[in-house]
Parts: sequence; structure tokens; C-alpha cells
Amino acid sequence: MFKIVAEPTFTHTITVLVPADGGHEKETLDVTFRVLSLDEVAKLDLASEEDSRRFLQRVIVSLGDLADGEGNALPYSDKVRDQVLALPYARNAIAAGYFEAVGKARQGN
Repeated sequence: MFKIVAEPTFTHTITVLVPADGGHEKETLDVTFRVLSLDEVAKLDLASEEDSRRFLQRVIVSLGDLADGEGNALPYSDKVRDQVLALPYARNAIAAGYFEAVGKARQGN
């Protein structure tokens, strides 16, 4: 049975390749995503910085498994979300994680 949910969400653990001396470090964060309709996505120009930021702010419900530079846990807030999205490597990993998950779901239906 296929369930029609008014505002579907899902959580995935996303791997972020963080630039480090001589290469990258793999770090992870848990992202709860909101699935946007095709119509909502079509209204955005994801090639523009402003629309891609707006898109990610809309699809991210929450971020988990976050810590500050000293390793202290950080609670989710819009401010923390925006700090994460300001990092190009984190932003790219989150966007790729969303599209991979939604794309696989689309292929399976």
C-alpha cells in the first residue's frame, strides 16, 4: 500500500568530506529532510546561490550529531543550520544526499 502523506519527511546520515591538510576527513551528520513537491522545486533556480540556499533551508527540518570545534554537542537551530550551509562542502553533501534519496525513491516507484 502506498501512503499519501501531506508533508513527507525522512532522516539520513550524510557523509561530509571536510578539507584537511593533505586530503579530507570524513564526518557525518544526521539530516531530517522535508520532501518538496516537483512544482515547488520547479519554481526555484537551483543554479542561483539565493534559490539554492532557500531550497536547502526549506528541505532541512533538522540537523543532528553536530558539535562545535571542541566537540561539545550543538542543538539544532536555524542559526546553526545557516552556519552549516555557509560551508560549501557541507552544503554540497546535504544537497547531494537529498537528491540521491528522492531520486532513488522516484526510480523505485
